[in-house]
Amino acid sequence: GGLTLWKREKNAGAPDTRERLFCYDGSMRGSPRKTVVASFTLMGAIIGVGLFGVPYVTTRIGLPAAAAMFVGIGAIQLLQHLMFAEVAIAAPERLRLVGLARKFLGPRSAFIAAAAQTLGYWGSQVAYIIVGGKFLHLLLAPFFGGAEFAYQIAWAAVGTIVVLYGLPVVSGVDFIATTLMLGALGLVFMLGAPQWSFVRASAPMSGGARDLALAYGVILFATSGLPAVLELEEIVDGDRRRYRHAVTFGTIIATVIVASFALFAIGIV
Repeated sequence: GGLTLWKREKNAGAPDTRERLFCYDGSMRGSPRKTVVASFTLMGAIIGVGLFGVPYVTTRIGLPAAAAMFVGIGAIQLLQHLMFAEVAIAAPERLRLVGLARKFLGPRSAFIAAAAQTLGYWGSQVAYIIVGGKFLHLLLAPFFGGAEFAYQIAWAAVGTIVVLYGLPVVSGVDFIATTLMLGALGLVFMLGAPQWSFVRASAPMSGGARDLALAYGVILFATSGLPAVLELEEIVDGDRRRYRHAVTFGTIIATVIVASFALFAIGIV
């Protein structure tokens, strides 16, 4: 069912004058699902290893300062993600960060973007492999034994295989993994709720003013999902409205979850 309309849009000014073909389905069947998958993909990119450093810096600077940082940095991250999405929409072809930098800023900026992106990606991937392998070791070593390093190699191998199958498989796995992670966090909240105390959560800061810079860096890293923003456009098949919705919902929900985890953790420790 549903009326299908086809619109051919000419990429004015594009050097190869290629055309894009968009399909508008009157029933909009499947589109909301893609928006949810795209939102979960961004949430999965944001909620990661940085999550576990937030409770520590929250205790160092105190709850009021941490709450102000989450509001301010969360708003900046949302604005940054949406601006990045608008740049992707403005490009006639689908490009990544380096391609966008080359197209709009020139080759020198593309080189800087490539260097920064490569170093940033490698650093974050190493962190995820180390922490993911450690968690895998804690969960499976009592049953299967083995060294922690072996689990880290296995974790990296599984991630490599998933990536080789392309974005559809990656987004599906990310959706399942994010759902399981949210379920695990919900279970932790339920089990720890009886021990939570607002008095502990609102205790005065244990650090000094110099810890504000540390907290800024940790919270900024824990709420950033910029590398995943460009992938969402492909997941929603170029639907601009749903692309913006996915970026907005994914950023806001992930930021709230990270802040809630910090508030919960410092209230039971």
